[in-house]
Amino acid sequence: MKKGFTLAELLIALVILGVIATFTIPKILTAQANAQRESVLKETIAMMSNLVYEGYLTGNITNDNDASWMMDKVNAIQLCPNGAVLDGCWTEDDTLLIPSTCPGFRLASGAVVVSCMLGGPEGTPRLAIDANGEEGPNAINEDQIELMACFDANPCTPFSRTHAPGTVIPNEFSKGNADSTPGYEALFSN
Repeated sequence: MKKGFTLAELLIALVILGVIATFTIPKILTAQANAQRESVLKETIAMMSNLVYEGYLTGNITNDNDASWMMDKVNAIQLCPNGAVLDGCWTEDDTLLIPSTCPGFRLASGAVVVSCMLGGPEGTPRLAIDANGEEGPNAINEDQIELMACFDANPCTPFSRTHAPGTVIPNEFSKGNADSTPGYEALFSN
């Protein structure tokens, strides 16, 4: 009597393993891509927050020079001083409706940051961040987020909440709601 597996048994085992791999590999790749985007967003938000705070402390950043001052301070692989859309940093079909003349920059991580006066509360400058540049999905709370920067010496009060000067806060629609993904606060809940 021979001991071992028959060819049919081995083929059945391979088919079962193939079916399992068919269902799990796409989920693993999706989870990895989501973790990458979240990591880049966290890193970029932290960098921008530190930059805004430094600019506030030194008095070097204002509503009038925020983009140019930031571009001088960051280690960007591409600067877009004439406009992030015009210079090729930001896609035209974005969901944050960035005006084509708002300056920005592309970081080594692939993230793109645009600084613009977008009509925020009390003229608050806004920072739009896209974690992976031109790659999709280019959707709010997926790979794009919009923040507001408080530069002035007085605390800014967008959305009826007081925030300390020199801080970066989420824009209201980047915070998420019951019908969408969590948004900015979820990036820092872990």
